[in-house]
Amino acid sequence: MPGAIRYRFDVNYFRSIDTDAKAYWLGLLAADGCVTDRSVALSLKYSDAAHVRAFKDELAANQPVYRSRDMAGLLIYSIAFAKSLAARGLVRRKTKRLIFPDIPDRLAPAFIRGYFDGDGSIYTTVAGTETRWIAEFCGTEMMMRGVRARLDVLNVPGYLYSRRNGMWITRYQNMSVRWLRDVLYENASVWLPRKRALFDRCGKSEYSCRMCTVSFRPVRNSQLYCSDLCNLRACRQRKRQTATPR
Repeated sequence: MPGAIRYRFDVNYFRSIDTDAKAYWLGLLAADGCVTDRSVALSLKYSDAAHVRAFKDELAANQPVYRSRDMAGLLIYSIAFAKSLAARGLVRRKTKRLIFPDIPDRLAPAFIRGYFDGDGSIYTTVAGTETRWIAEFCGTEMMMRGVRARLDVLNVPGYLYSRRNGMWITRYQNMSVRWLRDVLYENASVWLPRKRALFDRCGKSEYSCRMCTVSFRPVRNSQLYCSDLCNLRACRQRKRQTATPR
């Protein structure tokens, strides 16, 4: 039609998942995308509109970012593009069918980072005088088992449980939240700024042993020593210091 706008974008973008950015955007679409037989859409809250524009730029797209009430989104009509995502497990009505995609292990943290930016949350609770950091993923059983398995391999321990509505949660607490941050953001090329800011508030993931000064990763917030031996040596030292001379 005369005067019709011809939209362009990289239709082959997801044919090969071989970069941090591609794995990240695949993860974000798995969480917050909508895929049909002929279209793909990404919608985020309007305050994250800049992130939607970043996705548009990554695809070299000239489609406009739209606003619908308090949401910002990018909608692409393309059967070929939708099929390339379906091949990665992002299919119609994916809410209860989503699985962890077959991507290189080295890019698993990037995919999980994208998925967390869409369907993850990080917050604090208070127990007595202790503030606890908690990070959670929400999704299908197969997706959550996939997330947990990949993070277990990377020495980030968490636990899995189901809700009554059929959805599953993978949860990380305290030091595991800090280790999760280190894994997700190491050599990262793209992330949602407000989620990254929350992770950056949760403290250090390594400490210096009070006894031998070596750096170590504590398993709990109150751990002061890198090993049982250093803890024993510190106890003996305190006893000698408090002993009453004869």
